[in-house]
Amino acid sequence: MKINIDEMKNEIINTNLSSSSSSSSSSSLSPNLYKSSSNYIIDNIIMICNYNSNMHLLSYNYLTNLDSQYANVLIILSMLSGIIEIINFNAHISNNIYLFVGIFNLILGMLLNKYKELKLNTNAQTHYEFHNHFEKIKIKTNMNNNIKNSKAFIYKNIDYFIKYTNNEIEILYTTRPKIPVKILNKYDINKINIELKNNNQVYYTKRKSKVFDINKSFNFCDMQKIPEKDKQEYTDFMENIRKKNIEKIKERNNNLIHFK
Repeated sequence: MKINIDEMKNEIINTNLSSSSSSSSSSSLSPNLYKSSSNYIIDNIIMICNYNSNMHLLSYNYLTNLDSQYANVLIILSMLSGIIEIINFNAHISNNIYLFVGIFNLILGMLLNKYKELKLNTNAQTHYEFHNHFEKIKIKTNMNNNIKNSKAFIYKNIDYFIKYTNNEIEILYTTRPKIPVKILNKYDINKINIELKNNNQVYYTKRKSKVFDINKSFNFCDMQKIPEKDKQEYTDFMENIRKKNIEKIKERNNNLIHFK
């Protein structure tokens, strides 16, 4: 895809930074693209980027650990097969052991092919890249929001910056990998609520947050303020991560103490 630099400059970048009069006239000619306040749109972008950044980081850690576990199991099984074959060769225990080892190696080969098809390490690295992308947008948004009234701000106005950032996030939403189900369950993402209503009928409802639904993208320009219910979901998610990280650190310290 080719990028027209001149068009991008005309639409987004403020080329009149040196002239305050030109800058003010340019601002007056720039329409207000968004009906809602740019302040809470910026807050929405930062919050959602932080949410998605953590989701992809959790996915990266999970897939990396899973990849190591698979690799270690395959290595141990391969070594075990080799040791059994060597012992039988030297001790002449039974010819049937060669048949057993042969069948075992066939199964091991099937497991190895399955492991390669999963591409756990590749998927983990992809999640890490998207974690970095969301982190960069979050930092850039926070920085530009702080300097929007200064000469260091390179965009025509904050509306153009939001429009440009919205396009960046839209691309990430449409190209990013799926979050592992294990992570969704572990952190109660879009969890199922079970309710008992009249006549003892059980209702299963799966609440999908309008803001933090990982399966959809949206236009920040049309967004309203994030509802309190969604903010609470975000807060619970971040608190859950913090608690689990503390538990991991305590467990690691306890293991080191017992090891000593």
